[in-house]
Amino acid sequence: MKIVIAFLLVFLFPLVVNASVMTFDSVPAAGIPLPYSENGIFTPAALSFNNLEAVHIDDFGTGHPDKVEFTMSSRFDALSFDLYGYPTRVIDPFNNVYVQGWRGGSLVASDEFWMGDFNTYLFGDLFSNLDKLIIGVQLPVPFSKCFFEAPCTHFNIDNVTLTAVPLPASFPIFFAGLALLGWVRFRRAVTNSSKQ
Repeated sequence: MKIVIAFLLVFLFPLVVNASVMTFDSVPAAGIPLPYSENGIFTPAALSFNNLEAVHIDDFGTGHPDKVEFTMSSRFDALSFDLYGYPTRVIDPFNNVYVQGWRGGSLVASDEFWMGDFNTYLFGDLFSNLDKLIIGVQLPVPFSKCFFEAPCTHFNIDNVTLTAVPLPASFPIFFAGLALLGWVRFRRAVTNSSKQ
């Protein structure tokens, strides 16, 4: 009976997973080394640091990237990120930011929206069990909406919040079952050898 209770306590309670946040607060003033990682979140892309301790993204005309990719060591759910926009050049707002969720090399979730002045973007349920997240500028940019200036769309992102996906509940139960069968076999072998 003690074994059954221990099994229930260890394996049937849900696994608690804490969110990880990439804040870019520890980035050196000279820029972001490649690849960059923070709190279990990785990005392989060339990033541009600014005085807001955030990553700058724009369409072109500068050395800043037009997108940033994020990964973790396992599958993850995308929760949110902060976006600081520069809408002063835009005379006619349009969906100039996109987010994409990838799993196994396939696009499984996407959204596009107007950057605004400041937003905390919350990902929906579709952005779960991902192996790659991309945040970028929607290209091509219609420069007629921006007084024909470049960069037309540029913004900063910060506080990218992801949470690792725990192992499926069936994994611990399966391995616990195997361990229980092994223990039963061991006990039988010990009992049989002591009877001889």
